Amino acid sequence: MEALARHIPANQRPVIGLCYLAGLLANFGTLVLGHVFPPYYPTICALQEANRHLPHTFIDQQVLQLPREVVASALLELWALPQEVSDAVRFQYLGDDQGNNATYVNLLSLARKTLGTQGLNDHPPSPLDEAMAAGLGLNWEVLSGVAELINESLDDLDSFARSMG
Repeated sequence: MEALARHIPANQRPVIGLCYLAGLLANFGTLVLGHVFPPYYPTICALQEANRHLPHTFIDQQVLQLPREVVASALLELWALPQEVSDAVRFQYLGDDQGNNATYVNLLSLARKTLGTQGLNDHPPSPLDEAMAAGLGLNWEVLSGVAELINESLDDLDSFARSMG
């Protein structure tokens, strides 16, 4: 998300630090789910694995009656994190957002889809939204360049993840 944000024209660029934080916390709902709802977590994981073609939001809705992003963003708000970050986490899967923090929401959605083109997220792949990208001042070359940067960094990211485990 931060890499994409750096390519947005300066006059409409969001705060880079908030972009980084929103990207970092994008999957916070999964962590919260495992910690707050431990009896449901194995069921959700099993259903997700058996239904890879469905977004996890559908499975969360079926099992918990709400998506994990709602729980995560509620916690972020309770902890007084910036509303831009909370909104980005909450609404990242809803499509083209037009709310007060649409830049952050749409940028996180676009970052997630860019990761998906590389097979690097747990959501079914979806096409990159060029209209959303254009609304942020981005184009296909920038999206491709960031995807290439991600690919070039995979070994380093894997090493980092292994060292954390």
